[in-house]
Amino acid sequence: MSSKKRPYVPKTKVTVNSGCYPCSRRRIHCDRTEPTCHKCAARGLQCTGLGLKLRFPYGAPVSVSAISEAPGTSHLSRPNTFRANDPIFASQGSYDQTFPAIVLHDFGSTEDLSPSVFLSNGDISHSTNSISQEYIPKDLSSYNAFGASVELERHETALARFNQIGGIPHIPTEITPLWKRIMCKYFSDNIAPEMTAIDGSHNEWRHLVLSLSQTDDLVMDAVIMVAFYHLELNKSTQAHRRTKCELSTTWNDLRDPNEMYNRVILGLRSQPGLNNGDINIKISVSITILILFVGAMVTGGSDFLLLSRMLESAIEAMGGEDKLPRVYASDFIKKQNHKMRVYAAPLLDERRGLQFISSQTHKEQLFNSLTHRLLDYPEHSPTMMLVRDLVQQALDLYIAQFDYRTDDQASNELGNMTSIIRVQHFKETLEAFPQGAPGERVLVWACFIAASASILDEHKEFFEQILLRHQSRNGFINILEGLECLRRIWSRTSQERWTSLLAQVNVLVM
Repeated sequence: MSSKKRPYVPKTKVTVNSGCYPCSRRRIHCDRTEPTCHKCAARGLQCTGLGLKLRFPYGAPVSVSAISEAPGTSHLSRPNTFRANDPIFASQGSYDQTFPAIVLHDFGSTEDLSPSVFLSNGDISHSTNSISQEYIPKDLSSYNAFGASVELERHETALARFNQIGGIPHIPTEITPLWKRIMCKYFSDNIAPEMTAIDGSHNEWRHLVLSLSQTDDLVMDAVIMVAFYHLELNKSTQAHRRTKCELSTTWNDLRDPNEMYNRVILGLRSQPGLNNGDINIKISVSITILILFVGAMVTGGSDFLLLSRMLESAIEAMGGEDKLPRVYASDFIKKQNHKMRVYAAPLLDERRGLQFISSQTHKEQLFNSLTHRLLDYPEHSPTMMLVRDLVQQALDLYIAQFDYRTDDQASNELGNMTSIIRVQHFKETLEAFPQGAPGERVLVWACFIAASASILDEHKEFFEQILLRHQSRNGFINILEGLECLRRIWSRTSQERWTSLLAQVNVLVM
């Protein structure tokens, strides 16, 4: 019995916008049925429908119709919904949305959580309430009636464009107070670039964190708090003078960053928990803790000890990394967690540091978090390979310290010679790295580890100048605090390991 012949369908030339995105990726002819084509339905794929394709920063186009029809709670979801067909994602199965309850018991009174700059001299709290006219240069006085500069408008236009592409509801700028918009731009210009190896349109600290802050008061408060601390700790910079000029018409709205810090902590404590299945709360709490990590770097505070426990507890309360909500922001949270826990481990405890740094899994996760944007910027491959090499050398320096006994003179001398050779190799590799090249910003931690292992005076002087150069660029106080710790490490006795002293640093240098 012959099978029934399939009805003839005239073939047409497939163009870029001739059908849905899944069919174009499969290189098949789309039947252009709306809202879902039959070929996607037959395969169980989610069809994007027809319409103009917008290029999402991750490289997966999204149709306008798919964004406009997204449910209200999907504004945190990654626009690329076609990862469901990816074997890596498919193997994870459906996520269990039942999480154990979390009690933010780590939050005691806010007095115990203050950053190190918490105003022993009252400098920051006073300076935020008084804007000196000497900081307002003439070339920065040409703003419109609302006090917003052309740069601010350009920044907000770019952010709104990302919101449209990413399906994040855009809040009209008139609703957000001007001073908050100005401080978000300050965060975008002066802090976000320091948190990624290659700054650009794919910087999640800019286009994800700031976009979420528009709809999340807790994230907004954390962003503004960090921006204000950085602003007041870098008064001699052009960015400080320009921002103070922009804020000059809104000074009545300005707040003490210490009060904003307490407000963020209280906001975290007031969250109902991470076991209620609300994706927004889970993402909000996790990203707020990550922003507080940045605040600890900006102020040089010891809060990262507490923040590490908080982030670990939050992820455990959500069922672990594998149970994080399958949304775009989760990728960002996981990568930042991979980086933070390896960098923080040797600064928290010597045993913990050895455990994390000697783990091949943790090392690969760290490298992935540093270089995961390399495919978007292939022209930076040579410098990013140098970044990976330098970080690997720093990890090897730390592990090698445990191969020698400090109570045996011969073993100790052999260890010192090996350390000198390794540090010299690190120094030569770093000197081959082009100054100012992409990836330089993420070498602070590796340089700090190499500096801690330094024995020769010329090595100590070299790394001191390198770290001062980084501090001059980013204005983070954690590097200055780290230099003070290095001087204590360099003056250690021959019976002390620098890795044990490193665990007493109490400041996140990265």
